[in-house]
Amino acid sequence: MCLFKRKILLIFLLIFIPLSMVPALPCLAVTYYVRPDGGAGDQCTGLADAPYPGSGTDQACAWSHPFWALDGAGDWKIQGGDTLLISQGTYRIGIDRPETTPTETPNTAWCDTGWPWECTFPPLPSGPDPEHPTRILGKGWDQGCPDPPEFWGSERVWQVISLEGTSNAKIACLELTDRSGCVEHHDNPQVRCERDTYPYGDWASDGIYAADASNITLRNINVHGFASAGIRAGRISEWTVEEVRIAGNGWVGWEGDLVDEDDANSGDLVFRKWVVEWNGCAETQRPIPVKVRKTAGPRPRAGMATAWARARPGGSGSSRIPYSVTIPQTVLTCSTPASLTVA
Repeated sequence: MCLFKRKILLIFLLIFIPLSMVPALPCLAVTYYVRPDGGAGDQCTGLADAPYPGSGTDQACAWSHPFWALDGAGDWKIQGGDTLLISQGTYRIGIDRPETTPTETPNTAWCDTGWPWECTFPPLPSGPDPEHPTRILGKGWDQGCPDPPEFWGSERVWQVISLEGTSNAKIACLELTDRSGCVEHHDNPQVRCERDTYPYGDWASDGIYAADASNITLRNINVHGFASAGIRAGRISEWTVEEVRIAGNGWVGWEGDLVDEDDANSGDLVFRKWVVEWNGCAETQRPIPVKVRKTAGPRPRAGMATAWARARPGGSGSSRIPYSVTIPQTVLTCSTPASLTVA
């Protein structure tokens, strides 16, 4: 539901404007804040960038974890066009383990140990139009992103962020990773992720999953160390990916295949100033932060990226390219061709 102040504005408009003249009005965009010293969902409204004062409910303060942006059923409380602004810190994404104290991940009563892979964010709500996207932003996103907050997946979650069916959205200034060096389905049992018995460990399959997603911007994101793919995206259109690093993911950096599904893309897909490196390898230790270079990468490598992106024109079952791919200023380091596959 819209916030109280949105309702007040609508009531005001209805009083002074005849009902027949009022179209379906979108809710006003709201910014919610998350910071480690914030409070729980009943303690803070999330509407102020301030710490929890220590007592009281419905205080004007930030939430302590992005999961407080979800309701008791695991659905978003924020609406399309809203912004979730995340302060610097580390935020675990996955079912809370009651044997650990303090609480690792709050607000996971809707999760179940029988299927903990579902204990992650649902698909981000679509913004009302391209000019009013729904946004998840790290603090400092508009100042060069000097210290991005970290979302790390645990207990075999399918992905950390879902853009399935999402349109008009922006994700910026985040580090996405997990805390395990395992690779999903690896032949070597010493490297293979635990998939048979809960607890599964501190790993996640993918960083971002997207399908049927349009008008999406990814900027200043470091996606590394996942057990399968950094980003898995198919049937997408009108995307801009800028200053993004995809590194050290177990099987592939950017995967354009959706399993057993049509995955052809459309529209303009623009990839600018991004790094794809060391994918197809297990990341066994936290990497030294790497700033995505802003100068043009070597032309032969950029050309290779373009060739790989077009190696499978049009995706599954197609013989032509129904969209344009622009990949300037790309750096590829020790990655196999499978590290960059764009359907």
